Amino acid sequence: MPAEPAPRRPLVQPGAGIDVTYNIDVPSDAPRDVTPPRMRVGGARHERLLDAYEGAFRDAAPREPTPREPDLMEAPVFTAASRTDSVGGARRRIILDDRGVEIRWPWEQGGAEAAPTGAIAHSAPEPIGGRGDLAAPFFAAPGPQLDRLGAHRADATVRAGLDAATSDGRGGENSTGVRAYKAFCRRYGRAVKRPIDPNAPLWVKLYEEQWAMRYIAELVDDRTVQPATARAYFGATNRWHVRETGIGFAAGMDMQRLGEMMKGLKKLHDGPPAQLRRGISPAQLRTGMDAVYPPTCAENVNIRAMLATGLQGLMRGRELGCERAFDAALDVARGDIATATERRFAFFMRPAKNMRHKRGKTVPIVIGGGGELIDACTEVKRMLEIDPTPRGREESTPMFRKADGSAFTTDDIRAVVRQICFAIGEDPTQFGAHSLRIGGATALFAAGADPIHIRTMGRWSSDCWRLYVRACFEQTMAWTRKLGSQAVHDVQGTYERRAQETEEY
Repeated sequence: MPAEPAPRRPLVQPGAGIDVTYNIDVPSDAPRDVTPPRMRVGGARHERLLDAYEGAFRDAAPREPTPREPDLMEAPVFTAASRTDSVGGARRRIILDDRGVEIRWPWEQGGAEAAPTGAIAHSAPEPIGGRGDLAAPFFAAPGPQLDRLGAHRADATVRAGLDAATSDGRGGENSTGVRAYKAFCRRYGRAVKRPIDPNAPLWVKLYEEQWAMRYIAELVDDRTVQPATARAYFGATNRWHVRETGIGFAAGMDMQRLGEMMKGLKKLHDGPPAQLRRGISPAQLRTGMDAVYPPTCAENVNIRAMLATGLQGLMRGRELGCERAFDAALDVARGDIATATERRFAFFMRPAKNMRHKRGKTVPIVIGGGGELIDACTEVKRMLEIDPTPRGREESTPMFRKADGSAFTTDDIRAVVRQICFAIGEDPTQFGAHSLRIGGATALFAAGADPIHIRTMGRWSSDCWRLYVRACFEQTMAWTRKLGSQAVHDVQGTYERRAQETEEY
C-alpha cells in the first residue's frame, strides 16, 4: 500500500510588505530520508548542509506582520473599504487596502481622487460664495527650490522674450480675448491663471474644459460675438496662458468637446453676412477728391496726397495714419521722404504688420509719376509747396497732417474715404480706409500685373519670402504709373445682387 503524502504546511516568507504563502512538502512523523540528492555525500559539509536544510522548517508557523508604513512601490490589494475626507474645499474619497491602510499614489500629492457631486453637470457657473473654485487645489505650484521671477540674472531676458512674442509687446496681456477672459473669471470669483497639474484627475480637466466652453458661450450670448471670433479670442487667451504659466487651459488637454461645440454654434448662429468692403477705383477717387477736397488749402492738399499715396502704394490705413497720437518711431513722417519729384515719390516706413517686431523704418515705398487719373507724385509735390515742413522738424512732422498740425488717424482716413464715396453716389458703408489698398490691387490686376508684383508691392503675408524678392525699381515705377491711369469696373459695383464669394476667402 503506497505511503500517504506528507501534509502541506504554509511557509511564510519573511520580508518587507505582503505575506506570500508557499506550499512546501514538510516531513511527516514517519521515518523518511529528507536529504537532498546533492547533499548525500559524507563528511562535515554534509552535516552542515543537512542542519541548515532541516532548520528551515523549525519556525514554519505563520507570524503576524509587523505594522509599518506602506511602500508606494508595492501593489496594494483593493477592497471595498473607504471613507470620505475634505481636502482644500473638495471632497476626497480615500480607498483602503486589505490592511486598512490608505492607498496613496505618488502623483496625487494629496489632491482629490473623485469629482464632487455634480461638478461637471452644472448648466451655469457656480455663483460667488458657492462651492468656490473646485479646480484650485490642483493648481501646479513652483517647487520649493525655484527662485521667484527676477531672482536669476536671466529671468529678465526670459520675460522680455515672452512679452516680445506678441504684437502688443506684453505677451498678449492687452488683447481683446484676454481682457474679456479676465472679466469673465472675476465675475464668478475664479482665478485668472489656472495652471492645472497634468497629473490631476480627469474630472478636474473636464471641469476646466467646461469653464472654457462657458467663456466662449458668454461671448456669443452676451457680447453678440460671432462664434468664429469667439474661438479666435479663446485661442489668443490660451496662448497667453501658456506664456504666463507654461501650460494651456485644462492642463493642455485636447478639448474635443469645445471643438464640437464650436461646430454647432456656427450652425446655430448663421448671422448676417460679413461687412462688405469694396475697393475704390482711380477714377472714383479722382472724381471724389475734386468734388470734396479741391487743392485750395493746406489741409485739402494733405488729404489728396494721402489718398493718392494710399492707392498707388497699396497701403493700409494704419500705414498712412496713426492709431491715436502721432509716434515718429512708428508713423510715417516728413523726414521719411527720400525723393519727392514729379517723376518719383519714395519714402520709408515700418515693415508690414506681420513683421512689426523689426525695428526702424526699413520698407521702401516707390511710386512713379505721370498717372492720368491719380498721380501721387504731383499731389505730394504740391503738398510740400503749400504746406512746407518746418525747418529742423522733419522727423516730428507727420507725413500727412491736418490744419492744426496733427496727424490723420485711421478713423479720419475712413471718414474721408466714405465722404468721397458718398459724394460720387456710392454707399459709404461699403467703403473704408482699406478701400484704397483694395482698389489699388484691383487696378494693378486690371492693368495686367502678375501676382509677384501685386504681392510684393502690396507686402502681403502670403508667400512671405517674396517680401525679400522685391520688384525691380523700373517695374515698380512703370506699374504704379499704369495703376494711376487705369479705368476699372468691378463686378461688385456693376450688379445689384451682392456677390460675396470672394469675401469669404
